[in-house]
Amino acid sequence: MLKEQIEVSIMEKNSFKNGFRIRHERLADYDNKNQELQHLKHLASQYQE
Repeated sequence: MLKEQIEVSIMEKNSFKNGFRIRHERLADYDNKNQELQHLKHLASQYQE
């Protein structure tokens, strides 16, 4: 019984860790795309002058 509870807890912990890893990757990707967008907006404004 205790062994099964520990195994379930480990599985849940791994699931949470995976979720946080995915969230971190998505936030990093969002930040990169946002920086690229700001750079492109800056370039576009230079060409419009």
